[in-house]
Amino acid sequence: MELDAIASALLTDRLDFLHDHGFEVAEFGRNFFRVEALPTWLEPETAELFLRDVIGLMREGRLDEKRAELAEEELARLAALKAVRLPETVNEAEALAVVAQLFACTQPHTSPLGRPTHFELGRGELARRFQR
Repeated sequence: MELDAIASALLTDRLDFLHDHGFEVAEFGRNFFRVEALPTWLEPETAELFLRDVIGLMREGRLDEKRAELAEEELARLAALKAVRLPETVNEAEALAVVAQLFACTQPHTSPLGRPTHFELGRGELARRFQR
């Protein structure tokens, strides 16, 4: 990817931060970068756009490594906004795999945007809703 001088400097300064989050980006000449590896959740065809959005957050000062926790939250928010959604129809095995991945997270109860990821219904509530 080709970047302007300011974006190149921002990206170069934060290559370690990106590496810690699953990105391997290497300089490939003046103002050029090569994306060598991505986190598993990011599709290769959307990588350049995502990285440009990350650079935008860097320009705004929202991905400051000195405030690592806030930077990670911002990166998670951006990832959630750009996430590939499940197709309209999924089989039971795929749905259970997604649930297993969710509960393997350190904070499975809310999304990076703070929204609940699930809720529980007891038998009484199910019976009431289905009038049985």
